[in-house]
Amino acid sequence: MTKFSTLAAACGALALLAGMASPPARAEDEGWRGRGHEQREREWRNEHERHEWCEHHPRECAHPPTVVYETAPPPVVVVPAPAPVYVAPPPPAVVYQPAPVVAPSPGIELVVPLHIGH
Repeated sequence: MTKFSTLAAACGALALLAGMASPPARAEDEGWRGRGHEQREREWRNEHERHEWCEHHPRECAHPPTVVYETAPPPVVVVPAPAPVYVAPPPPAVVYQPAPVVAPSPGIELVVPLHIGH
């Protein structure tokens, strides 16, 4: 067991020394190192302008705008109007009139009695 524990201690020490020898990884410095002077100046100016604006508008800076999500209203469904119903006009009314009265023509009526004998 002594050989195994010695080997484990040696590996651990080697890993510790390798970690200490590498340069520190700092993410916050990496972004500034790659940017130009103009970029940093623009970011500083934007932040400075925001601070100035907030000094003159404390109510707007105190509370950020609130986003309210509302459900959309139900869709409006337009139902087409039913086809118009055309009703035929009623037939014309039937008006009954008495027959025209024709005056008898002037003439002579003869009545002849006819007897046929037996």
